[in-house]
Amino acid sequence: MSRAALDRNSTGTTFDCLPLKISPSHLTEIGSSRIVLLVPIVVGLVVSLGGVALAAVTEPSSLSVLVERPLATAQIAAGIALSAALFLIPASRAVSRAWVRREVVIADGIVEIVRRTPLTHRRRSVPLAEYQGIAHHVRSSLSGVAHEIVLVHSEPSSTVTLMSAERVTQAMLDEAKALLGLPEISARAIYERKVPPQRALHAPAAQSAVA
Repeated sequence: MSRAALDRNSTGTTFDCLPLKISPSHLTEIGSSRIVLLVPIVVGLVVSLGGVALAAVTEPSSLSVLVERPLATAQIAAGIALSAALFLIPASRAVSRAWVRREVVIADGIVEIVRRTPLTHRRRSVPLAEYQGIAHHVRSSLSGVAHEIVLVHSEPSSTVTLMSAERVTQAMLDEAKALLGLPEISARAIYERKVPPQRALHAPAAQSAVA
């Protein structure tokens, strides 16, 4: 999961007390716009490929030409496969991401993340102490600019958008910091993949053993 692909909340979040429940929208604006753009392209590609296949079956002369010129046939097949990969793979990813819903509950020092799809239901718990801090993140999308309060973890899949609004004040950040007991950090930390502490501790020992 990309650091930029943060979930956007479907409703506002207040930092009054725990447990804190966050339920992001299952269909983001960016995801829906990608689907709208890709679907006509994919449909046109499928229709074109279907037309080529139908012509090859119904016109023996066309099939014989392809058999007689294997190099040209291979080039055509490679072009069709490349075109399909350029559009079908992004389309399938956009559709799969569009129907993913992440629900987050923070309570008793644990961040519980539930990932739901039409076919799967995955749940994991992350200690709140493992999070680096809280960041004020500004996101630009097709609909404009949104300000977000983000709970930042070294693993992208554990990073959580606590709230999204047209404006985030310092008072909102202070409320989130006080409720969760975490410091305010730079938004750059959202995009920086840090080495977990246990790996950092083992790295020098491994190097000395090799030496």
